Amino acid sequence: MTTMSLGSTLEETEKLLQNKEETEKTGLTKVLTLSTNWLLEILSIGKSEIPLYDLKWNFDVLRKIFKIIGAKPPKLSFF
Repeated sequence: MTTMSLGSTLEETEKLLQNKEETEKTGLTKVLTLSTNWLLEILSIGKSEIPLYDLKWNFDVLRKIFKIIGAKPPKLSFF
């Protein structure tokens, strides 16, 4: 995922370009987090169709995502 922004003035465009790396990193983090969540939801819903599937894996992946983005994961009482 990439971002492309042009400002109304040359100065505004230069400022946007200076922040491009951080904007790209933020966008990539959102895409990876949302797509991983989407995959985990699909796996959770279809778990009965996947032989030898362990739902605990979903929560292990989510814990890693929370750690990467520096957030505290919710407490899971059933594992």
